[in-house]
Amino acid sequence: MTKLREARIEYHTGGSAGFFMPRRGIAEYEPSRPLSPLARLIRVHLHDLSSRRKKDGSPWEIIVEQIQRSLRLNEAQWVRARRELEAHGYYRAERQRRPNGKWQWIHHAFEDPQ
Repeated sequence: MTKLREARIEYHTGGSAGFFMPRRGIAEYEPSRPLSPLARLIRVHLHDLSSRRKKDGSPWEIIVEQIQRSLRLNEAQWVRARRELEAHGYYRAERQRRPNGKWQWIHHAFEDPQ
């Protein structure tokens, strides 16, 4: 099974076509769905990473460890913010069984709540 820190995150845009700022401001404060400052920071960072491209033009791979390192988050901070994003519909992790019988976690981050 993949370690959490090595897990990759798939980012799903809400129609912004790769521009940094989507239809609504990504860091915009929504009184009906308040996020903590840390959760908003991670949400903005995920959106920024999703718009990056490698030299060959392929999308940047978003890895949990990379986010923790760049934002200097410990495991507890990451888990707390991830759970908050999950509760608001911006993040989802699901388990899938590989053909070899092992389990794999697939992480999804969303621009708009699901």
